[in-house]
Amino acid sequence: KKYKIIYDSREIFSELAAHKKSTFKKKINKYIEKKCLSFVSSVITSAPSDEKHLKQIYPDNNHINFYVIYNYAHIYLDEDFKLRKKLKINLKSKIFLYQGVVQKDRGIGLLFRLITKIDNAVAVIVGNGEHEVYYKKKYQHLSIQKKIFFINRVPYTKLLSITKEADVGCLFIKPVSLSNTLALPNKLFEYALCGIPSLASHLPNVDYFIKKYNLGKTVNINSMQEIVSGANALLKEDNQK
Repeated sequence: KKYKIIYDSREIFSELAAHKKSTFKKKINKYIEKKCLSFVSSVITSAPSDEKHLKQIYPDNNHINFYVIYNYAHIYLDEDFKLRKKLKINLKSKIFLYQGVVQKDRGIGLLFRLITKIDNAVAVIVGNGEHEVYYKKKYQHLSIQKKIFFINRVPYTKLLSITKEADVGCLFIKPVSLSNTLALPNKLFEYALCGIPSLASHLPNVDYFIKKYNLGKTVNINSMQEIVSGANALLKEDNQK
């Protein structure tokens, strides 16, 4: 009771993709969250949509102050990573980048399929995670080893030095849960800060920022034809600069 408690709600925790098949887990999470919120003085979310959702499902919390803190990146460009030189990528090849946790439902498989349909294109994945081995086996099975490069997780202070050397940043989140649907990931802002366009899923928050600030293109990730068309459009715009 001596202290003010701040709840940093970075996701809709009762609606995580990991719980999409378990109504029981969702109910337990909601119960715990509801009980704990009675002790909380302030809640931080990463988008207004998350704040709105929490207020709707827990309406009896007028004592709480809500604040939105976006996942804006801090600029760290202290060195040149020389990505192409280190990975021996041809200067004519376009780099499609994914950075973040290597998990399913984050569109890494879609990225693999995309580069098989784009001339002179490679994929670079920066990060690691629970499905890293799965994806490494998958790209070997697809026989596109020469077009895919994995870089292990790097300190955040070095990440944007890699990001800025890519041509397109990929953000193919699948809306398999409410938390995913309302996502507004830090990688969108990291790509923007480094001056590379995003090729992203049609998600409400992502759509809003990309269209308002001309940060790239959003596509229907259930249509490979639309993904390829969006990628080619971004590369064409880049060539005209």
